[in-house]
Amino acid sequence: MRIYSGLLCLVFCFLTFSLIQAQNALIHGTIVDTEDKPLAFASVILNNSLDSSYIKGEMTDEKGQFTISKLSAGDYYLAISYVGLGNMQLDISLAANEKRNTGPINLVSSDGTDLEEVLVSAKRPLLELKNDKMIFNVENSVNAIGDNGLELLRKAPGVLIDNNNNITMLGRTGVRIFINGRPSPLRGDELVNYLEGLQSVDVDAIEIITNPGSKYEAEGNAGIINIRLKKETGLGANMNLNLGYAIGERSRSNGGLSGNFRNKFMNAFGSLSLTRGYWVNQWIINRNQFDFSYNQFNSITGQNTPLNFRAGADFFLSKKSTLGILVEGGNNDFETKNNGAGGLGIAGSGVVDSLLLVEGSGVGSSQNISYNVNYLVQFNKNSSLSIDASYGTYDYDRIEGLGNFYTNPDQSKTLSQSINETFALNDISIAALRIDYERPFLDGTLGLGAKISDIKTENSFEFFNEFDGENVLDIDRTNDFEYLERVGAAYVNYSAKISKKVNFQVGLRLENTYSKGQLFALKDVDNSLVERDYLNLFPSASLNISLNDDNKLQLSYSRRINRPSYQNLNPFEFKLDELTFHRGNPFLQPEYSNIFQVRHSLKLKFNTTVNYSRTTQMMVLQVQADEGKQAFRTWLNLPDQFNYSINFASPTSITDWWGSFVSLTAYYRQNKGTFLDGENVDLDVKAFNIFSQQTFTLNKKTTFELSGFFNSPTLVDGTTNIPAMWNVNVGFKRRILNGKGNLALAVSDVFKTMNNRFEIQYGALEAKGIRRRDTRRLRANLTYFFGDSKVKKARKRKTSIEDEKKRAN
Repeated sequence: MRIYSGLLCLVFCFLTFSLIQAQNALIHGTIVDTEDKPLAFASVILNNSLDSSYIKGEMTDEKGQFTISKLSAGDYYLAISYVGLGNMQLDISLAANEKRNTGPINLVSSDGTDLEEVLVSAKRPLLELKNDKMIFNVENSVNAIGDNGLELLRKAPGVLIDNNNNITMLGRTGVRIFINGRPSPLRGDELVNYLEGLQSVDVDAIEIITNPGSKYEAEGNAGIINIRLKKETGLGANMNLNLGYAIGERSRSNGGLSGNFRNKFMNAFGSLSLTRGYWVNQWIINRNQFDFSYNQFNSITGQNTPLNFRAGADFFLSKKSTLGILVEGGNNDFETKNNGAGGLGIAGSGVVDSLLLVEGSGVGSSQNISYNVNYLVQFNKNSSLSIDASYGTYDYDRIEGLGNFYTNPDQSKTLSQSINETFALNDISIAALRIDYERPFLDGTLGLGAKISDIKTENSFEFFNEFDGENVLDIDRTNDFEYLERVGAAYVNYSAKISKKVNFQVGLRLENTYSKGQLFALKDVDNSLVERDYLNLFPSASLNISLNDDNKLQLSYSRRINRPSYQNLNPFEFKLDELTFHRGNPFLQPEYSNIFQVRHSLKLKFNTTVNYSRTTQMMVLQVQADEGKQAFRTWLNLPDQFNYSINFASPTSITDWWGSFVSLTAYYRQNKGTFLDGENVDLDVKAFNIFSQQTFTLNKKTTFELSGFFNSPTLVDGTTNIPAMWNVNVGFKRRILNGKGNLALAVSDVFKTMNNRFEIQYGALEAKGIRRRDTRRLRANLTYFFGDSKVKKARKRKTSIEDEKKRAN
């Protein structure tokens, strides 16, 4: 606690000192129509890009001119509107004491009747490239309709998801998933379940941040993927209704409703969505270990009904301060069935001595709910202070029965059988408090902040063997696992402009982590208590150089950490069948990365990023042979991974009716070191992936889209080789009902090529296999907007609990 108190004292000393500093930047411009005639009394609103909070508003004079003064350095956007004309938004990055002249800003005329033309003119591009991130605007992608959150990530440029649903970015593992600027506490299957329950119509954009600064959590070696959910923010009252249906081998349907009410005192918003889906997974795995071979086939089918909700309000206490409350959560009930068969024999003989038949089923549910209170105040409209408190609970329970039947090759005789049942309960609670402050300081901007989080998990696992029709508790496999983690963090960040063409940013983040994992077993076990206490520094820096009007250069560095998820530390065993299982590793260490990056932008259309990273103690999911005939997956620390990558991304308009985006990433990856079991690893791979999306505007109402990707053979985890994989998607979208509705039709994975293949060689184990999923689907989606169409953005804010959500499993 002395460390936490010292950090907070340091932060508030800076806050007190910096309050006396002053700044005077301004923005000046002229609003004109399509004939370059000035527009008097146009509305010009300046908002903060970070959270969309209101900064200041002006009306243009009789010459169409406006001036917004007394501003601090930072990122803003202008929201401009005029009666009878289309609304528009202009992003502005302002340096300290800068006098910015935007020049003439044209508003497109709608002649008071053609709403559709106004909506088209205000449409955001599919891809936006900012200094620190790439933004994938999901709502502008036809092929995204009917997708869930996990499928959306598969389409995000530079992102690769392997057969175990591990996410890599620019060839690096250890990606953090944020939701609305807040790190998700969910990981593993819980994160996958959440993303699969998230509807694409609820997603506004996906932000890809490859080298975050010190203000962001230090966790996430490969960077951050922020999924921005939609938040209806219209003046008055409005709502969005969406309905969707998809059919492949199985069907999936979804529906949702979102809306808000806003007046000068408050903005209230909410959303509710429900999905009912059926899914199919097929595994074919051939493995040899020692002198034993096992060729297995498993068909896992299931259904789930995720229900998600959000409700909140922002209260405008004064012109300078806003108080926000938010409650969000969800429930997901699911059922699974597992049927499989495998041939057992002597390796290399080609003869099947016996069969293992598997029959299994499971039911379960997951629930989560979180509460957030946020207070934001603008000091003299030049600086901001945000205080954020959150609390959340995440519960998961599952009952599973599994029967294993050994027979002779023709199944005429049962040789032996093993029937068991398991009960698993996971309860997680997370509390967090965060303070962020920004203030003009000297000739730049000073950012300070602190955060304290407390995470507790309780996991109970009961294993029963069936004898003569009765369940008997297996004391060797039944246990409880409790985990406690406390993290205290503080950061300082400073940015300034050296000249008109050069600016920089430096930051330092300090994090202290205390964790305690304890296993309570019915039978005495070794190493039942694992306790850690460690302090880390995470520096970051970036330098931005404007070589000329067309060429921009950015150099950046950051050090980052990736902590084990709570469930990866849990030593419980989860079985696919009697010979194949997964278990956690309570001795898993966090991994650390040093990341260097250079980015060049030509005319903001052709962007090249070169990246180098070294990761120590990298966490990898490794399959290995156990004693006898069993094989299992567990998490291990690989001493070193080196990654070199180059990415080229270009969003361009080939014609006024043809828009194109292409992203190409090439990388070299090297895994080196000796695992604790003595196994040496020295593997490398040269690989690339390409993503392309082509959008064709057929007329004012109809859009056609063609997209796809290709991933070359690559290396994931420690020793898993993945062959090449590709897919193609097509879709149409048509605006209906006088511009208030959209009807979209799309086909995903047209050629049904999204099969995940893999090959593993580790110690005595050699395995290769394929995972087939229900990826080719015909999808239809209808959205309808009703209410006030003149939208004013409410602030976007992130809560203190999001960094922990992702790690809840």
